[in-house]
Amino acid sequence: MLVLLSSQLQHPTEARYQRLNSQNANYKKLIALPGAREVLRSLGFAEVGESSNWPWGNGALPTEADLELIGRCREVLSQRIAMAAST
Repeated sequence: MLVLLSSQLQHPTEARYQRLNSQNANYKKLIALPGAREVLRSLGFAEVGESSNWPWGNGALPTEADLELIGRCREVLSQRIAMAAST
């Protein structure tokens, strides 16, 4: 999830970072985690029927507000991972 968020922040205008391929091995690991689908939806990704892709933002590029939200989510996730690792 951190890689996904970081990629979106680093490459906000590149199409390859605006969708998730459900055939990708890393995606399959991610989506198997509890709550992963809900987190992806809350970040703007949409599961489209039987499609193998989850597009972000209905194909629109992220706005500054979107990128700010993604950045905050990444920070919180990083903090939670660090806390879990220290216990």
